[in-house]
Amino acid sequence: MSSLVLGEIRLAESEGEQSVEGAMLDVASALAALGRNVRFVCQNPEKEAAHALQERASSAGFDVNVRGEESSQPPLPFPSAPQDGARLLDLQLFDPRVLIFGGSAIHAPQPASAVVQWAQAASSMATLVYVPLISRPPNGNLNRLRRQTDKFIQIADVVYATASDIRLLYGITGSDRAYNRIAQYWFENGVSIVAITLDSNDTLMYSRSGGGVKIFAPQPRDYAEASAPDRQASALGKASVSGGASASRKVASPGDPSASAESSIAGKTVASGESSVAGKAVVSGKAAAEFAAGLCDALDRVTLLGASERPRLADASTTLLYTTGSFAGAAATLAEREAGFPNRDAITEFVNRIH
Repeated sequence: MSSLVLGEIRLAESEGEQSVEGAMLDVASALAALGRNVRFVCQNPEKEAAHALQERASSAGFDVNVRGEESSQPPLPFPSAPQDGARLLDLQLFDPRVLIFGGSAIHAPQPASAVVQWAQAASSMATLVYVPLISRPPNGNLNRLRRQTDKFIQIADVVYATASDIRLLYGITGSDRAYNRIAQYWFENGVSIVAITLDSNDTLMYSRSGGGVKIFAPQPRDYAEASAPDRQASALGKASVSGGASASRKVASPGDPSASAESSIAGKTVASGESSVAGKAVVSGKAAAEFAAGLCDALDRVTLLGASERPRLADASTTLLYTTGSFAGAAATLAEREAGFPNRDAITEFVNRIH
């Protein structure tokens, strides 16, 4: 599976050593660890960051296009999408099955416009996956952030968000019913599959026509013991994803009356329900990036990625939602516990060990 990942990077320094960071950079690294062919597109950075980025890409095993470190030119904005000629031919030859975009910085006007162009250029080939992972509004403008988020949602086939994203965008910290309403709002804007990881690391998975399922995160005791009697056990096959790392229960379909929240979502701050996760840590950026990568990997393994499969996404059954979400959740849990990003064998071994 060829994967195109769009995001921005920032230069970080620790103990005198420079490195690059970024939400989508972690997604690219996680996909590469899963054996996927990955191309990372970002702004052309200054030469120090370009050098660090090339080192990171070489170590992780993905491709990135930046100028040579000897360049003395100033950094460039986010690159425009290929429209014709050699660049468009190169994209067509790369033939991405999925395009993933997100992170705080791309919600600013210039990169946002470029990302939309990239999505339009790749939509005839790829499933479009939006992963907000917003740590802060660009320029501190929350209303502008919400408007840009809506524009991204309208072009996305799949949206994966964390409870932190939803708190920032809509002011919601509530029960599952509140998140059901968010999913319904996104479906009304054209999304086919929605995944939301809660602060508890449980995940809600929905498809537009197929309903929803809640996937519980592995508990600490699960790492060393067999699963508890009330947890569903299943195995990961080599040819397809089956089962996952936790139990699940069906949740209300976003289209059901029981899914409605008290207020409209669009452009408003909504407080709904009681927090079921009070006092628990939010999902880490690394775990969220691994979940996004694991979800794309799993969707490909059940042949739901690629533009030709777009009509099937909205009809994904609760079984498919459970299997793909469980694999992604197991990957995120493993990434949180260990250094680096796990490969598929490590994830499979982890899933088998906790069941």
